[in-house]
Amino acid sequence: MKKSKKIILTICILEALIILCAFIYQLMESKNKSVIELDPSSYTFVQNEEGSLVMLNNVNTIDSNYSGTDRRLISPTIELNSGIYQTDVIFQSSTPCTSTVGTHISASSQDAEWISSESVMLTNQSQHIGFRFYIKKGNTPVDVRAIMDNNINDTVTISQITITPLNKKTIVSTIIRLFVLFLFIDTCIFFFFSHPYGIYQLSKQQRCVLLGLFGLLFMIELPMTMNYIPKGYDLRFHYYRIYSIATGLQDGIFPVKIQPEWLAGYGYATGVFYGDVFLYFPAILYVLGFSLSSAYKTYVLFINILTILNSYYCFRKISRSPYLGLAGTAIYTMSLHRLVATYTRAAVGAFSGMAFLPFVILGLWNMFSCGDEPEDAKADNSKASWIFLGIGITGLLQTHILGTIMTCLFIIIFLIINFKKTFCPKVLLCLGKTALFTLCLNLSFIVPFLDLYIATPLQIQTEYRPIYQYSAYISQLFTNTFNAVGDVREDLTGMYHDMPMSLGPAALVLLLFCLGFILIYNTGKSKGLLSKPLFCCLSAIYIATNLFPYKWLEAYCPFLFYFFMKFEFAWRFLAIAAALLPLLFILLYHAFMKQLPQQKKWINSISVLLILCFVWQGSEYIFQYNDSMIPFEHENDFRDLSIGAVYNGQYLFDGFNTADISPEITISNPDQTTFKVVEAKHLDYSIRIDNASSQEGYLELPLIPYKGYHASFDKGELNITTGENQRMCILIPAGFSSTIHIYYSEPVLWRISEIISLLTLCLFIAYMLYKKYFKKGLSSHAV
Repeated sequence: MKKSKKIILTICILEALIILCAFIYQLMESKNKSVIELDPSSYTFVQNEEGSLVMLNNVNTIDSNYSGTDRRLISPTIELNSGIYQTDVIFQSSTPCTSTVGTHISASSQDAEWISSESVMLTNQSQHIGFRFYIKKGNTPVDVRAIMDNNINDTVTISQITITPLNKKTIVSTIIRLFVLFLFIDTCIFFFFSHPYGIYQLSKQQRCVLLGLFGLLFMIELPMTMNYIPKGYDLRFHYYRIYSIATGLQDGIFPVKIQPEWLAGYGYATGVFYGDVFLYFPAILYVLGFSLSSAYKTYVLFINILTILNSYYCFRKISRSPYLGLAGTAIYTMSLHRLVATYTRAAVGAFSGMAFLPFVILGLWNMFSCGDEPEDAKADNSKASWIFLGIGITGLLQTHILGTIMTCLFIIIFLIINFKKTFCPKVLLCLGKTALFTLCLNLSFIVPFLDLYIATPLQIQTEYRPIYQYSAYISQLFTNTFNAVGDVREDLTGMYHDMPMSLGPAALVLLLFCLGFILIYNTGKSKGLLSKPLFCCLSAIYIATNLFPYKWLEAYCPFLFYFFMKFEFAWRFLAIAAALLPLLFILLYHAFMKQLPQQKKWINSISVLLILCFVWQGSEYIFQYNDSMIPFEHENDFRDLSIGAVYNGQYLFDGFNTADISPEITISNPDQTTFKVVEAKHLDYSIRIDNASSQEGYLELPLIPYKGYHASFDKGELNITTGENQRMCILIPAGFSSTIHIYYSEPVLWRISEIISLLTLCLFIAYMLYKKYFKKGLSSHAV
């Protein structure tokens, strides 16, 4: 024992020395790195012309005078040491900011495996851009290349390229990587080699469970182990969300409600309408120096770990069995719907929210079971049910608003079918606590959401989507033959090459077993416990299919149809079914064990086979996805997604046309009214305006005038309204002459809601600490 302690201590000291040496080395290296300016007169123009390569020295412009293909400007080659670098480019471009083709600039090297560079398209949005590149080996030859797409006749002139070493980010990211690596090594050493601690303290059962959890994590993480990010159909949107949050943080904005960079700098209110509290984690990693692809992969790993831990905790508590807890975790984490949301769709909000659905199930179970099965628990678990239910709904609300509404709908259904227990004082008290706790904890999201949604005419309010076209066929629900890389819009009239909309054949077997048990053994508490979750599960499946009367609702009950239409895709409801399947398995297992105790061996064998079927069908999907899905095409040129990632622009002002975006600042009556931009930075402008006219004028800016914008000057504020294409329009009084400051500031009500949420979180943490330590200490002392 003493020997193992000495070995572990020695290893920790060595690791600390390695981190210190790495810090000193990076510090020394940073002193040898300096800012490099590349002379425009030294650029080389290269193009392919009639099968031959043409090179022209001392050229810094690409225009219509050059008619070849693969036209590009190449800077002189320089040798750089390993680290993170920022490239700043001053240029002029005639390419419209709405264009999807143009001139793309990035860093490159002959040793391509040792460099990774972001890529940016040069447009008329700005005359200055910056991008990062990452070098993994010292003395790597690097040049900067601006490559124009073929068959366009734009003009691009590069005036200056400056390369700046980001020494602090290099040091911080290196130390974080080493720290995480050594933490993992130390955990393994402690767990496997520190007798009598670690694995030696665990029973055989605990070791099997731990092995099973790690095996699940290994399987569901396989798509993220490649040296690229596989494509997901919503990845453009969420990838750019992370980048835009990081940009806002770098500008000193927190929280980032109106995210800059979107829509060629107009800004977009994704931070108001889409919960993003967990996306600050990968955004901070990007700010610290990690590439955006590394940050995204880390986030997926984090959510997968969180899903496994939450699932095991909840299903173990419900079943009171580590093995059944592991079984429930396997069924849920390997469910096809969750895996499709994580990878094929890359629906970050949906798969993040699914990590918290088990807490909703646990909260309702504790609230309504109270002495029922499994194992006829006599303890009153309802006291903690409001905490579990509140955590579950909070996790959903902060990640996926549609998932939250969907879950609340089924909570209401569950309360109705359990109406006898629902109106018990104890349950009503728990529901009241849950509502108050959840409301206070999430006011920081709810208040801005409702305030802006009510006050602003948004496209989402008038959007029409025929939800019945996005429903699943019965034949799709339980199949294990599907197109793992299919798009949701692959075939709106049939199921040819559709995205997987399946729970898998194992789910069908489980549901048939549940129905069979209820029909054959139709007495006792087991039937009641099983039938209500089964009803909710089958209801969710029914709503997800084309059999649900959506067209009838549209014709005769438009209000209800409008409610369902907001979910966009009917198959979203399979998330509820996927979350209920582990609960059904646990309840069915206990029901059979109680009804047929003499058949314990057969029940265990069939249960294991069923769990293996769930794992098998999930594995089949993962292997097909890995083999068939192409790499994400915007992994490095994500900066060009500011318009393309908006998709149908649900949070834009109604009438805003993304194809008509202009980066220009315009003013009425330019003969008598002049302006000069003093300073411009993302959502912040300082502009000097002189209106010599005797009439009121206006100034239009490339911003969307969400609630919270101000146009202030030394004597007050100017009125803000909407102008052409719903752009921000500032009304300029006659004879006005001053500098105005246009900026975004959250309304006071929003700030108050954030303070209440923060206080609620602090009080909740204090309450849990008191309950776990202080109160337990008092009880022990009393004994």
